[in-house]
Amino acid sequence: MLYKIARSYSNLCHLKIKWCCGLSDRVISKIAQIYFLEFLSVSYNSKGIKQSSNITNIKDTTLCKITNSCSNLQHLNLGSSKITDISLRTVAHSCINLCCLKLEYSKHITDIFIIKIVQNCPHLEYLSLQTSNITNVSLKQIVESCPKLLILSLVRCQKITDEGICAISSACPNM
Repeated sequence: MLYKIARSYSNLCHLKIKWCCGLSDRVISKIAQIYFLEFLSVSYNSKGIKQSSNITNIKDTTLCKITNSCSNLQHLNLGSSKITDISLRTVAHSCINLCCLKLEYSKHITDIFIIKIVQNCPHLEYLSLQTSNITNVSLKQIVESCPKLLILSLVRCQKITDEGICAISSACPNM
């Protein structure tokens, strides 16, 4: 069905896929055929599903295909995905118009490419990195690179310390 949507509605600009546990990564990659996409939300796990479940999530190769083809993306939500810094490099270079980025429950994400994303995406207003492995290093770069940032979610980011929170609070009094 997603393949038919991608082929039939090439001007589609908003796509939200949630709780579609039967979709394979191969089928999700068909999203890359929707060139005018501005809003993409692909999230499977939520309150009712354990993180250890066998639900197929979006992978690096698929995200690379999508972000290379959909350069108009302004909102990207990849909750509970299997992505790593490999695909975040593509996001950083291909999606410079991002205003909202949600990379929740992506434990393989590190400072290196979060820094590249915030340096290349100056329009970010909303950034959610819940349960990621970022540190204060990312927070300091976020403060320097994202003057429009209004919302920053760091729930369960266990490597964040007082130093990082102080950097945010002193540099972003309006947040």
